[in-house]
Amino acid sequence: MSGKNNSNPEEIDREFWNIIGNIEELDIEAGLSRADGRKDLYKKTLKLLFQEIVKSSKNLTAFLDANDMHNFCIEAHGIKGSLTNIGALKLSAKALSLESASGKTDTAFCSEKLPVFLLELGALNNKLKEAFSTINQNGGPLVIEKELSIVLKQISSAMEKNDFLRIESLLTVLDTYNPEGALGEEVEQIKDAVTVMEYNTAERIIQKLLSLKSDENPL
Repeated sequence: MSGKNNSNPEEIDREFWNIIGNIEELDIEAGLSRADGRKDLYKKTLKLLFQEIVKSSKNLTAFLDANDMHNFCIEAHGIKGSLTNIGALKLSAKALSLESASGKTDTAFCSEKLPVFLLELGALNNKLKEAFSTINQNGGPLVIEKELSIVLKQISSAMEKNDFLRIESLLTVLDTYNPEGALGEEVEQIKDAVTVMEYNTAERIIQKLLSLKSDENPL
């Protein structure tokens, strides 16, 4: 990563795709084909996986520790599909082997293969993190609207109460805001984290945004 503080959207986008193109685990053409050739949709899929990897890794470890092969199999199936969607075909094949083994309650196989799979999954996640950090680190200072901060506080409260209907309703409201630049990326990360029920991640980003200067109440 260059580390430049460049607010030019075209330069930021070029740097992002340069990093993505150098991730050896990804078959970009395969991933784009799954997204109908749309780079914007493929980028969205990459970001969703970025959120999912942490959750899936925790779940696979927990299910194996509990000898819960049923839920392990379901989790392996889910991450297999997500990896296929972004073109991480070798990792997807490894997830398939874990899914097949757990479906046969082959705990020994899963215990042997899971650690390496999680290491490789974590390596991919770090590379995706580097790519998306080019977006978040570029641009000017963030300023959050008062109305947006109210919606974020409401989402935070709904997550704390596990009020799923309220969360879904508030995400619809959040979709009406289209902030540009780094703030827009942060809001998208909140949506993605909430979608995969990574509430801790969403809450961390929300609290970071709520600490920002407001356009109606400058510090």
